[in-house]
Order: sequence, then C-alpha cells, then structure tokens
Amino acid sequence: MKPLQLKDPSIKKKSDKIKSDDHFNKNPVQLIWGVALFVMGIGVIFRVPVVAERILTAGELSSGLYFLRFCFYLIAVILMGGGIKKITKYWPSSSRKNNPMNND
Repeated sequence: MKPLQLKDPSIKKKSDKIKSDDHFNKNPVQLIWGVALFVMGIGVIFRVPVVAERILTAGELSSGLYFLRFCFYLIAVILMGGGIKKITKYWPSSSRKNNPMNND
C-alpha cells in the first residue's frame, strides 16, 4: 500500500513563479500603464515650480514651501520608479531567459 502524499498548496515551485511572471509580461496594458506612470512622473517634475510659485505669490504656506516641494518631487520619483519597474518587467531580460532554473 502506497502512502498518500498530500500536496501543500502554499508550497510553489520556482517554475510556477516564472510562469506567472510570463503571464504578466504578455499583457500590453501593463506596458501602457508603466509608460503612463513614467510620463506622469515627468509631468509632476515640470509642474512643481509653477505650483510652488503660485503658492508663494498667494502667500499661503510660504513657510512650508520647501517641504511641499520635497513632497511633490518624492511623488514624481515614486511615479517614475513604478513606471520603470513595470516597463522593465514587461520585457524579460536575457539573464532571466537564459536562467538554468527555467524548466520550460
């Protein structure tokens, strides 16, 4: 009599992870979203001086102007970083394709 082997659903093979990444890479919406994030980050960078000048002339929050600029630039960097991450994840690198662990 053979012992019954139960598979633990929480344990996944590395090949399962690679297949899910391949599924992500095939979706062109992810590429479009990544480009949109990157472009919005660049737009925020160019928009910050205009908004900061408008706040300065209005006289509101002039004491926190540097903090406000820092926050806006941080948002821009996060947007651009997320866009770059999505764009680079869309196209798999050659090291990921030549990985000997990939058993496809």
